[in-house]
Amino acid sequence: MKKISIIALMLSAFFTTSCENDATLEETRVADISAPSVTMNVSVNQYDATFDITLSSLGEPATREYGVMYSTESQPTVDNSVFLAAEDVSTNNTSITVSLMPGTTYYACAYALTANQIATSEVKTFTTEKAPEFSAEMLNNRVYTGTVTSYFGDTYNFEVTTVVDAEDSNKIWFQNLDPYFAANGFTADKGVNSFYGILDVENKMITLPIGQEIGYNDVALYAFNTEDPDTATGYTDLQIQTDELGNILIFKQAWGMNSSGGWYNLFYGMTLKAK
Repeated sequence: MKKISIIALMLSAFFTTSCENDATLEETRVADISAPSVTMNVSVNQYDATFDITLSSLGEPATREYGVMYSTESQPTVDNSVFLAAEDVSTNNTSITVSLMPGTTYYACAYALTANQIATSEVKTFTTEKAPEFSAEMLNNRVYTGTVTSYFGDTYNFEVTTVVDAEDSNKIWFQNLDPYFAANGFTADKGVNSFYGILDVENKMITLPIGQEIGYNDVALYAFNTEDPDTATGYTDLQIQTDELGNILIFKQAWGMNSSGGWYNLFYGMTLKAK
C-alpha cells in the first residue's frame, strides 16, 4: 500500500472532500460520464484495523487510484485524514491493514479518485482496544532494533534488549546498548556492554546515568543535552522515552561511548522499534 496519496493531496488545492459529500473539481478537462462506486468493510484486532475495499464500478473517466481515508474527526476530509492507497488499481478488491493508536475512535471511508472527482463510501466508525496499564513488565526481555548512521558517518545495526532488574522493578538494564562494541564481541553475556536506567512509570521515561563504564578500559556512556551534539552546551543523563505499549525507544539526546582518548562513536537522538 502507499501511505498518504500524492494524487489526493494534490487535489486538496482544488477542493475539500468528506465521506458524506463527494466532491468535484472546479474545472474538469474531460467529460464526466459516470462516477465510480466503492464500498468498504472494516474489522479491528486490538490496535490494528483491516479495511476490505471493493471498487464495483470504475466510472468514466476511469478510477486512477482507490483506497481508504481515515481520521479521528467524525467527517474525514483531505485535510484531516491519512490516505492509504491500493497497490494495484487494476484489481477491484484490496485489503489494507494499519496499526493505530490504542483506545482511539476512528472514522473511515473508502475513496475512488478519477480525473474529475473523488467518490467515497459511507463512513465507518470503530474504536481500537484500550491499552493495558503501563508497567515495567512490558519492557522485560524486549528486543529493539534499528539502523542508524553515527555522527561520524558510520552505519550500525542495533539490537538492544531491555531487562527488568530481578530485585528492583524500576531498574531497567539495556543489554548490548552499543552496537560497535557488540559487533566486536563486547556483549552483555560476557559481563560488558550493559547499562542500567531508572524507569519513571508515570511519564514512561527511562533515565540512564552517564559515566557508566562499558567494561573495557575507561570507556563510558555519555550524553549531550540536545539531540544534536553541535548545538549542545554540556552533558546530562540519557533520557529514553517509550510509548504506552513499550513498542518504541526514543533517545532524546545525542549519546555515545567516550574515554580519555575521545569518542568511540556518537549518535544523534534516534528511535528504535520493538521486534
